[in-house]
Amino acid sequence: MKIEMGESLIDSWLNHVKKCQLHQMNFKLSSNWDIPNENEILEQYQDLMTNIEKQEEFQGVFKNANLTSLLRQAEIDNIGVDFINSKLYAVDIAFHEAGLNYTKKNYSTAMNIAKKYFRTIFLTKIYFPHIKNQTIIFASPKVNPKVAKELEEIVEKIKKLNLGVTIELFINDGFRINLFKELLDKSKNDNDTSELFLRSIKLHNLCLNKKDTKPTLDQNSLKSELADKERVGVIAKVFFTNFLQRINNDLLLSLQNSDYAKENFGMRYQIIHKGIEGLDLKRYYKQPIYENYYLTNDWYEKNRKKLENFKSKV
Repeated sequence: MKIEMGESLIDSWLNHVKKCQLHQMNFKLSSNWDIPNENEILEQYQDLMTNIEKQEEFQGVFKNANLTSLLRQAEIDNIGVDFINSKLYAVDIAFHEAGLNYTKKNYSTAMNIAKKYFRTIFLTKIYFPHIKNQTIIFASPKVNPKVAKELEEIVEKIKKLNLGVTIELFINDGFRINLFKELLDKSKNDNDTSELFLRSIKLHNLCLNKKDTKPTLDQNSLKSELADKERVGVIAKVFFTNFLQRINNDLLLSLQNSDYAKENFGMRYQIIHKGIEGLDLKRYYKQPIYENYYLTNDWYEKNRKKLENFKSKV
């Protein structure tokens, strides 16, 4: 069976970062699986499909397919379950060297990715109803700016449907920070592994001697190099964009307090500002990072350590 490197990366990420005791690549349904209260459930989700397609931004997303055929088409690149904390992760990954492109017959890349999200959501909600905490992810390391903007917009619209799952999009900087770098960090002490992605890094390092002028993929040095090149503001923006989806109300209120920002981040301005009223556009990103919440753009290298400490605690 052909194994994609991207899928191997995600499989290792589910294992080492998300601590999934069970993780699998290329997940598909069996026609022999039973659905509790099958008729009622299928009717409920068929109605949901109809209601979704009635919305202007999702017209034609299912291409007139019914729920049964939609589920039969479903193949999730990676799925993982953390039984200890009762969490499920379902991830689709696309690695196109020229940039993500799923355009087919006047059907945009963003709409095709939306269909992937919906298909995965229906599958996990129907066949794993006992796992309430579900996260559905699409990931791609290279997405051109126009397509990236379309993807971010369509993902925000899917989130507003409130389908009972957490939706995440890891592309470009988000892919590099949340997947690649974090995996290298968390797996650096796993020397004996059969995982293809991690073994490829170890083989690469082994074959390059110290005199080689090309940079190696040594995990510690690579992490340091990437961190130096990655602006603190980029890391903060990617992190808080995803973190606000799962934050509790108390912490959200604290992040809107300037004293909390000074004590925990060494910042002069509150980390999160709610709404446009009173917003200083010189000190905050012009676009909200989540719903009606704006993130400060006043990040400097001196804030990096406290930001990393905060990330590790939450």
